[in-house]
Formats: sequence, structure tokens, C-alpha cells
Amino acid sequence: MATMSRMIKTAACIVLFIAFCSADANAGRKCIMLGWTGGAAEDGVKWVRGSVTQSGEVVHISYDWKHGVMTGRVQKDGTLSGTWIQDGDDGGRFHFKMPTSGQAKGWWSSNSDNNRKRAAMIIQNCD
Repeated sequence: MATMSRMIKTAACIVLFIAFCSADANAGRKCIMLGWTGGAAEDGVKWVRGSVTQSGEVVHISYDWKHGVMTGRVQKDGTLSGTWIQDGDDGGRFHFKMPTSGQAKGWWSSNSDNNRKRAAMIIQNCD
């Protein structure tokens, strides 16, 4: 069981490309920048500041746009999947893959269209 726990913790750190992968990781929050296309981004990319906390295999991402919260679980393949919600009736799903070039890339979808369309999303460390 300890091996699975280590794998989950390592996968969360890799997927989010965060630096607090240590024994005291749960004690603090890590600043991130979250960017997405579609929705409020219109034809560009919307960037907002956020933070990440981790509790076991569950990762919480809070961000500064409409009090957004993303909650996901690290999967056995190292990806992160879950749901997001914002003020109002906004909500949907998200999925991130292993990072390349210092960014975890993935997609988001909206409950407003039954999660049929996917738009690009990126997480990276704050500068």
C-alpha cells in the first residue's frame, strides 16, 4: 500500500508540475497560473492566478475567477481528472496529462452543453 501511496503523490506532483513534492506538501499551498481557451477567454487565452493543495490522491485547485474550484483525483496513469465549479451555475469536467515544457496541459468541458465540447487548459507555476 505504501508504494501505491508514493505513486499517487508522485503522479500528482508530476501532473501539476509543482515544486512542493515533499513530506510537508500538504502543509502549504502552491501558486499556479491557470490558462484556458473558450468560454470567458473568447478568442484568446484567459490566465488567472490560483493555488493547489493536495490530500492523498485528491488535488484541489482554487483560482481567482468567479471563486473557481477544481477537485480531481490522480489516476493510475498519472493523469488528473475531476470536476470544476464557479459562482453561478458554471461547472463541468477537466483532465490534465503529464507535463511537457513545464506545463501540464489538458482540457475542460461545461455542464451547459452536457460536456460535449472540450477546450484547451494549461497549468504552470507562478513566475
